[in-house]
Amino acid sequence: MDAPAAPAPRLATEVRRLAVMAAPVVVSQVGMMLMGFVDTIMVGHVSPLDLGAVAIGNTYAFAFLILGLGTLIGLDPLVSQAFGAGRPRDCGETYQRGLVLAAILTVPTIAIFALAEPALLLLGEPAALSARGASYVHALIPGVLPFYVFVATRQFIQGLGMMRPAMFVAIAANVVNAAANWVLIWGHLGFPALGSTGSGIATSFARFFLAGAILIFVARSPALKPYPWRLTRAAFALRPLIALFRGSFTVGLQYGIEVWAFSAITMMMGWIGTTELGGHQITLNLLALAFM
Repeated sequence: MDAPAAPAPRLATEVRRLAVMAAPVVVSQVGMMLMGFVDTIMVGHVSPLDLGAVAIGNTYAFAFLILGLGTLIGLDPLVSQAFGAGRPRDCGETYQRGLVLAAILTVPTIAIFALAEPALLLLGEPAALSARGASYVHALIPGVLPFYVFVATRQFIQGLGMMRPAMFVAIAANVVNAAANWVLIWGHLGFPALGSTGSGIATSFARFFLAGAILIFVARSPALKPYPWRLTRAAFALRPLIALFRGSFTVGLQYGIEVWAFSAITMMMGWIGTTELGGHQITLNLLALAFM
């Protein structure tokens, strides 16, 4: 006689499993969004121009950063499919290529960030706002590669079913970001008061922390020993890299299209005035935090 079929999982069991896996992802995503929210609150106490600079600078930077972020999120299905099929080597090599792709994506992102002031002027933003906003964007440049490395690493370990490490790292990074803001925006502990530019530097510092903390977890986790995550020559093979980019960049474009409409509205608010731009930024942050 045939063995009886295994009973189908009950809906409540599946919902509970999904909630357990989803909750750390939600906290991690909210943690990433919370950095910008805290920046807005703290810079808002300096001046409307500084708040406007963070608003316009962050909008400009994120409009391009989202392409890289979305592209690296494309690692998710590749890692999870290899994990489900019991192919640990493929999991590790996909992550390695993700790190190489993160480095490649950093180059055009930095180039675009460097051109922030002429680009903002070309978009019709006031000269003072463009200069201050560009200074904020330039302060974000050191954190581009660490941010991409964090995203690639987060997608790798989440594809293996490890959801909590990125959550704890994101929570700790928010504390680091808030402390660095306090020091650099207002000039505590002997540092100069840098206003909105100080907030950009603090964000870069927090992104270094994100990358460093999650890489330390990967290096020390016994559960990741079966996965060859350290860079090897295979990670630089051209054809697999191109295939990874072609498959993942569509995800980046999808993310970009979702964000660019809001970016355009923020740019338009800058045409009206810095006070209106600051008010729009505060409202948008509240809405984005609730959505996330």
